[in-house]
Amino acid sequence: MVKLQNRIKELRERKGLTLKMLSSTTGFSTSAINRWENGIRGLDKDKAHKLSKVLEVQPSELFLSEKGVFQLYWQKEKNIQFQKGKFVLSITRQGKRYSKTFEILEDAIKHRDNVLREYENKDGFPKTRKKENILKYQELIGQKFQRLTVIKLTGPKKKENVSRTYSYAICRCECGRICEVEIFNLLKGKNYSCGCLALEKSRDLGAKFGRDRKTREKARISNILNPSPRKTNKTTRIKNITYSSKLKSYRVQIIRDGVRYTKRFPTLAEAMDYKNALLKELDEKLHSRDE
Repeated sequence: MVKLQNRIKELRERKGLTLKMLSSTTGFSTSAINRWENGIRGLDKDKAHKLSKVLEVQPSELFLSEKGVFQLYWQKEKNIQFQKGKFVLSITRQGKRYSKTFEILEDAIKHRDNVLREYENKDGFPKTRKKENILKYQELIGQKFQRLTVIKLTGPKKKENVSRTYSYAICRCECGRICEVEIFNLLKGKNYSCGCLALEKSRDLGAKFGRDRKTREKARISNILNPSPRKTNKTTRIKNITYSSKLKSYRVQIIRDGVRYTKRFPTLAEAMDYKNALLKELDEKLHSRDE
């Protein structure tokens, strides 16, 4: 923020006003007034006029400097605006816009004059940081980062709910896929592929710990062929059949191809008959499908 030495505290105390009293009179918060007194926060024209009226001084007397500083601080300079405590320089020529922010008006004026002089001599604005980054990132085209090869740049983009911009690159992965990667993540080694590397690692871990598709299918077939019941089945000791003392019935439960077949019977004999008939029917469907 603009830091100008001021006499606000001195003038306030001379009037016998506390921070709270000045706050209630002007409507400004005590924290804001405290920041102004310490030169931490910039003071706009309207607020300065209001303070000077309460303190019974001229606006220029608020500052410990020449009287002309007050006028210079808020004077209307071409291509310069005072916004949110900063001086914003904005120049537009032939549809192209150049902008930069400054904390001090004198710096903004000096830079504006240099920019306009350079524009007339070179017929163009000086390179901004954004443009410099784009030119710097051009060198990345053709370079390889792990499995990714940079083929072109897409320029800066904004993320949702984020004010700053991020630069992206279009990359070709070794697997053949094309993907868009944030350049920062590429340079820092946070992106190794289009996602295929993570998938391969996931498959390797799955195979290692028995969670891949082939291992699961093998376990499923082994479970079907195994005639022994589960260890948790302590009621009947018969595979696929359990007894509920609460419902006083036998439940048959068989799972095939993700489909659960369940039915209850009052007697074990009926449950056994249903189980055998269902398994026979499912086996016939399986054989006919294979043929």
